[in-house]
Amino acid sequence: MAYIVETSMNEDLLPKGYFEDEPPAWSKPWRPVPADAYAWVKTTAGYPIPPDRGAPTTAVIRQNWIRLPDFFSLKQNVGVSTVFKEIVEGLEPGVHQFFPLQVRRQDGGAIEGGYWLFVICNLIDTAIDPERSTVKVKEAAPGSAYWHYAPTDGRVIAVKKAVIRGVHAWIDRRYQSMFFSDALVAALDAKNIAGLVERNYVEETE
Repeated sequence: MAYIVETSMNEDLLPKGYFEDEPPAWSKPWRPVPADAYAWVKTTAGYPIPPDRGAPTTAVIRQNWIRLPDFFSLKQNVGVSTVFKEIVEGLEPGVHQFFPLQVRRQDGGAIEGGYWLFVICNLIDTAIDPERSTVKVKEAAPGSAYWHYAPTDGRVIAVKKAVIRGVHAWIDRRYQSMFFSDALVAALDAKNIAGLVERNYVEETE
């Protein structure tokens, strides 16, 4: 099995922040992206950031948290703790990118601890199994389509086991959420990782 992982909209459960020193080109694509890729994929998710683009180094949390969870939202990106980073790298060494972050509150106070900007570098096109999912392809514009579900149908997503075998964190090219393997979630839970408050089971199909 696998999980869809999302950042919570409830800021009492999960802090949200922004970059204080975002490079001008940060949110622009730095490699050719398929025209029908979901727009969120065109920021930092799914493929590595070239060294010459640079990365933000300072994040500001909008609320006055004293200590952050291990997983939190940074605009269209995700911040994680050093423990989270070590777990991911233990399962997929050298696959994803982690950029060091200094984090502070809006009142100027520093938030202690090691934090990183987490960039998932697995972009998968064919993982979602439409035969076992309620999502359908929706055309946003000519030549541009993404996975969509009707609220009346509910969201049920299944992924193909053969496609995600050996992959532990990925982005679907036409869907906006992060996907984590059951092995990754189990490893995070074993370390009592905080912040994964929005996660939903995803069936794996043969």
